[in-house]
Amino acid sequence: MLGQAASRLTTLENKRIAFLDCGKRGGDVILAGIADKLGASHTFEPQNLKKTSAHSCASKKILDQIKSEADAAVYGVVN
Repeated sequence: MLGQAASRLTTLENKRIAFLDCGKRGGDVILAGIADKLGASHTFEPQNLKKTSAHSCASKKILDQIKSEADAAVYGVVN
């Protein structure tokens, strides 16, 4: 069962944003590009995370880390 969705942020300024790489080739490059684009107009603290395998869900440890340490998350999926 899914939990309640987080409230939408009104700003990215001075927020901690987790960038979760799906584990597929190129995911880190795409997320770095997104972070660079966001960084051009916002000041935030990036947190780069990577799943252990592209073929499994993110571990409870990673999800708990995002929940406790980040204000927002970007999840990258590459085909």
